[in-house]
Amino acid sequence: MTTPGGGRVAVQSCEAVVVHAVDAAGVYLGLLPPDQAPAVAHQPPPAGAWWRWQAGAWCWCPPLTVRVDEASIAIDAAAGQARLAYITDVPGQQGTYLLKEQQASAYLAALATDASASVPPFVAAEAEALATTPELAAQGIVTTAALWADQLAPAIECERRRGKLACAAATDEAALAAALAAALAALAVIQTGAASHGSLS
Repeated sequence: MTTPGGGRVAVQSCEAVVVHAVDAAGVYLGLLPPDQAPAVAHQPPPAGAWWRWQAGAWCWCPPLTVRVDEASIAIDAAAGQARLAYITDVPGQQGTYLLKEQQASAYLAALATDASASVPPFVAAEAEALATTPELAAQGIVTTAALWADQLAPAIECERRRGKLACAAATDEAALAAALAAALAALAVIQTGAASHGSLS
């Protein structure tokens, strides 16, 4: 077989001289006589039949489909981190957010016709935590929910989906790397924006 330095190395078996053979796509063919090997690798692949030999890089690499899957996982993780810059992800918190928004919206609607409308428990809790009036607390809850639902969450989802679709459409390693980098950068910008928006708690 040919080494990076241009030399030739053969693997000696008890039967005959053989080499680690690969086909034109880099798929491992096993040990074959040199004259039967379409191309030669310097070692067998790691465990798993999905590895492909890349002669230019002189190494075994996952095929593009595996790299795309890995990129998708990285994008999903980055989207999750971007969300966590704004919201709290603990058991029961999503339901709490929904109840707070529902109670705050209902309370503000009731105040429009009845200045003595009873204060819902989540609005009362928010007012007490912030040391403010129930009306201001309710307005803050509704404004924050709208910011998340109308701007931040859709922006994160847009970049998550755009990035995964771009990675899936990549036809080579360079295009995949560029698509992944663009997606991660876009999500990082949204995550960094939490410094100006503040956490939605």
